[in-house]
Parts: sequence; structure tokens; C-alpha cells
Amino acid sequence: MVMDPLSPAGHKARLIVVPKKRLPSQSDRDKGHERFYGFVEATAPREAGGEEGRGGQGGEEEGQGEGQGEGGLLGAKALVARLGGKEYETKTQGTRHQGAARVLAEAAYVIGKGGQRGSTHLAYKLEVPNEPGPAQQLFRVEREGELLVSIKNPENRPPGAPTAGPAPAKYDEQQSKRLKGYAWVGVEDSSMLDVNGAELLLIGAARNDPIGHLGEAGAELMEVYYSDTAEESVDVDKVRSEIEPGAAQKADALPVEPAATGQLV
Repeated sequence: MVMDPLSPAGHKARLIVVPKKRLPSQSDRDKGHERFYGFVEATAPREAGGEEGRGGQGGEEEGQGEGQGEGGLLGAKALVARLGGKEYETKTQGTRHQGAARVLAEAAYVIGKGGQRGSTHLAYKLEVPNEPGPAQQLFRVEREGELLVSIKNPENRPPGAPTAGPAPAKYDEQQSKRLKGYAWVGVEDSSMLDVNGAELLLIGAARNDPIGHLGEAGAELMEVYYSDTAEESVDVDKVRSEIEPGAAQKADALPVEPAATGQLV
């Protein structure tokens, strides 16, 4: 999952890995029962030479940034460039080929507080495709949905216990103060998602109105959604333009057919 924040300024794009390879169910039947772990595998600055930023309260599509990403690319394009096909060596079977990732969907999203307990919610509204197809349904991507999101305190871990990702996150002093004394915290400071190795807990939150109850954050999400779709329906060409690394690397662009057709094949 690639998150490409629009605000506050200075935040990074993030590549988040969910080992279950789908989102937790957001249905009334399964509400709160599926709890999936994930982690931030990589980040990339959205602006060249950007300085470290801090997340805010309420609605946001957040990061910090410095320099440029892989191959001089910025933001989501730098992260997508990591997801192309590759070859690797094994001791028993020699050279193996791993196919490129495929684009499943694109959505507008927001992170904000909601619910009676003021938990941190990630709400999204699907833009491509217009309606979920079999491919999106397989990965539990809804037309609009909501997940509760928490971040793990890497210091609150039994000795020898593994991390969700390759290595524990290293937070700065201000971020560490938010974590002190807690095993998990909400994502009120969205800059904590800009740290490689950040461990996440995702819980499906079924609601009749997954966006409206978020107040200003929900209003911001709808503003982003309608600004994207104001002139015409968001189509797969727009998605392709947002992730294509550039003319010189077009051969490495990810397949977008699942997002275009709603089918895996």
C-alpha cells in the first residue's frame, strides 16, 4: 500500500506492507475481529530538499523529506519504482524471477480522530475503479471504508520478540515522548508514519457512514475526492501518469489492469 500525503507540507510518501496481503474486513459481521499487523517498509520525500515536518490533528494526508528518492524520483513514484519485476539468486534453484506488483486501486484518504473514544481512523473513498470488482473484493478494498490505526512502541517489547518489519523504528525525541508508557498509540502525529520500520495495527471499523463521523477530517476527504473527480471521472490513465517513473523507464511501469478492469487477470 502506497500512501502519498498531500498535507501537511513536508511529509513523505510511504510504502506500507501488510503481510496478510489484504485489508482487515470492514463488514458489520467481522467488525473489530480482524486485527492485522503491518509496517512501513520504505519512505520517499515528496519534494526535493524538503525539511523534516510534523503531522497535525484532524484531517490530513500527511511526512518529512530530504533529498530525492530512488533514481532521482520523488514521492509515490520513487516507491513504485521498487515494486517492478526483479531477479534474485537462490542456493537451491539458481536464478529466480519475481513478477512486478500490479496496481489494484487508487483512493483518496484521510487520517483523523473519530468514534466515542477518539481513536485514530484512516478513512478512504475509492476513485479507481469506480466500483470494487472481484480483484478489489479479494483484497477487502471497499467503495469507501475505514480502519483504526495504531503505532507500536518499539521499546515496549519482550526481550527477543520479533518486529513486524526487518528492523525496529527509530523515532526522534518528540515522537518518543508520545510513545512513552504505552504499548500502542494513535497516529495523531502522522510524522510517525514517516519512519522506516514503524509497526502498525490495522482494525476494520464497519460504519454506515465511515466518513461523516470524522468531522473536519471527513470533510477534507470529501473535498479531495470531489476535486479529483470534478472535471471527469478519474480514469486509469491518470493513475498511470501518477506512478510512471518517466519516459526513460516506461518499460518498468507497473501493470494497471486490475484497477482498470476490476479483474486480476
